[in-house]
Amino acid sequence: LQIVLVLSAHDESQYLLPLINLGVQKFVKKPLDFDELTAALIVACKKILQDSVLNETKEEVNLQLSDTISYDRKNNLLHDNGKSVYITKYEIMFLNLLSTEVGKIYSNETIVTYYKSFDTAIDGNNIRKLVSKLRKKVSSEIIESVYGVGYRLMSV
Repeated sequence: LQIVLVLSAHDESQYLLPLINLGVQKFVKKPLDFDELTAALIVACKKILQDSVLNETKEEVNLQLSDTISYDRKNNLLHDNGKSVYITKYEIMFLNLLSTEVGKIYSNETIVTYYKSFDTAIDGNNIRKLVSKLRKKVSSEIIESVYGVGYRLMSV
């Protein structure tokens, strides 16, 4: 994925038309309006993150997390013994992040940044509460806390 942002003092059509053919994501005119630039960068970062998550998830759609628990990444469904388990939007986001690479430790900072990319504010306390609620729905062994670092999804 390539995202092009252009910062320029020129706003004449002779300069802008060729940029359209290049697939420019955003044109920001100088002198810079930092709010406009920040907004453009945030949108670009979200697209990059979403694209990278989608590319990583294409490999394995249905994850078998234990003998009885599976997670369908494509449809955001958690199953226990073949029965659907209700999970919230925030739990889905958490499982989608951790399931991009089972066994990888995701730091609290990475998790917070991931949620922010979807315009959702979360902090360390909220993450702990989220994990606690999710563990009540699945085996507590599936989500491992790595003290002082973060969390990882384990395939038992």
